[in-house]
This record gives sequence, C-alpha cells and structure tokens, in this order.
Amino acid sequence: SEARSTGGGEAPPQGRPVPVLFRVAVSHARPGGRVPLRVILYGSCPELGEWHVQQGVAMQTDLGAFPLFSATFLLPAGREVEYSYAVLREGDDSTIQHIQAERVRRKVRVSDGV
Repeated sequence: SEARSTGGGEAPPQGRPVPVLFRVAVSHARPGGRVPLRVILYGSCPELGEWHVQQGVAMQTDLGAFPLFSATFLLPAGREVEYSYAVLREGDDSTIQHIQAERVRRKVRVSDGV
C-alpha cells in the first residue's frame, strides 16, 4: 500500500493534529457498584460523534484515579470544539439502560502546543 500527501507540504486547513486530554470527575459514581457504568465524551466534531452519545469517546479510569475519568486523542490545532459528557449505565446483557447526559455544553479551542 501507499500513502501520499496531497497538500504539497502545506499544513491542513485546520492545522496539525495534536493530542488533547479531557478529564471529568464523576463524583456520584461508586467504584465496584452493581450497575456497570461508562463515561462518554461527545460533541460537535466527527471525532466526538457529532452529538451522538453512542458514537462518542469512552473515557477511562482505574481504582487509583476514580472518580476521575479521562481520554486523550488527536484533534486538529486551531479547531473550536463543543463537548459534553454522559454517564451510561449498562444492563447485565451490556445493553444501555440509562443515559445521564450533562446539560452543559463546553467549548475549547485546540491549541497547537507551541
């Protein structure tokens, strides 16, 4: 296979991809509870599911970080992104039983890190 740049060496219109870290504390969640939960980051761009919770980014945690959940992924520098969080509770068969979406939409402009 082969890959080529079609931009003649110029930066893409939205800028180069940079890693972006998102974190949220879900203080009402309990570790090891009977109902499994997932925290999803979703928002206005394709990388965040274009406001479709089930197409967003699953955030991660562990016992040392809980109740802090985080996700890191690449977004183009210079892009303004709106985002929100949702807590999904799953049933025994891994189907989603409840979605508790945050009502606040936040905005961030992705820095180029320079």
